[in-house]
Amino acid sequence: MTGRVALVTGCSSGIGQHTAQAFLRDGWQVIATLRGGIRRADELGFSHDDRFTVVDLDVTDPSQRVALRQHVQDHFNGQLHCLVNNAGFALVGALEDISEAQAEHQMQVNFTAAAFLMRDLLPALRRAQGRIINISSLFGYMGFPLNSFYCASKYALEGFSEALRYELAPHGVQVALIEPGRHRTQFADNMVWGNGSAAQASVYSSQTANVQRLRDRLRSRPAPAPDAVARIVLRLAGKTRMPLRTRVGRDATLYYYLKCLLPASIRDALFRRLYNGILLRALDDGR
Repeated sequence: MTGRVALVTGCSSGIGQHTAQAFLRDGWQVIATLRGGIRRADELGFSHDDRFTVVDLDVTDPSQRVALRQHVQDHFNGQLHCLVNNAGFALVGALEDISEAQAEHQMQVNFTAAAFLMRDLLPALRRAQGRIINISSLFGYMGFPLNSFYCASKYALEGFSEALRYELAPHGVQVALIEPGRHRTQFADNMVWGNGSAAQASVYSSQTANVQRLRDRLRSRPAPAPDAVARIVLRLAGKTRMPLRTRVGRDATLYYYLKCLLPASIRDALFRRLYNGILLRALDDGR
């Protein structure tokens, strides 16, 4: 096969699915990875033509990552022009309500596995003078209570990507981050709560219930479609030089400028008041 090759992880829904479709429409060869593989391709609205391949991939499985690298070698002359690391999930809950195994899995999926996938595919990316686009979050630069490990995984991805950008620049491989705010995806449906979050005995039960109510309210409100992020990915992939960070969504942009422009003491007071309003609100206040 000839032409530009893009590999997108986490294509079962939302941003990953829309990104893979955007690359296809733009004429790229597309490798879309998801758990369940080819059996789910038709359900997800992907067409089967000579420019599209679905690969079953659990990003945390080293053997599957090696098989994916070999697939690129065998079918695309060992060249990859764009890798989009999108696979991930959110672990939600107070620190004391989260198990060690849950925390380790969160960091592995959102950060460590993505890092090693980049490592495994770097020979193909170097040959093509390719790009790496990592899907982060506004929580990659802003902490949010009861999301500590999710924030940690995205902060880690941000620091890693920045360092890798300079490491790979002499080799012709560019690295960029996309930091989306809230979008209309199934991401909230796939959240995992800490093992102890549902326990009435948890000292965080009130805060947990309020965060659940906040998420329910947000899910009922309009939000940008995930193709807004997909369009940004495609635009970056075609740029001569990608910026390190690109925020998508009004909320992501607002929080970024609040954090950058406000003095630390004012910012801390503002966020503390905001978060206390969310976490400490009485459960029967009717809002």
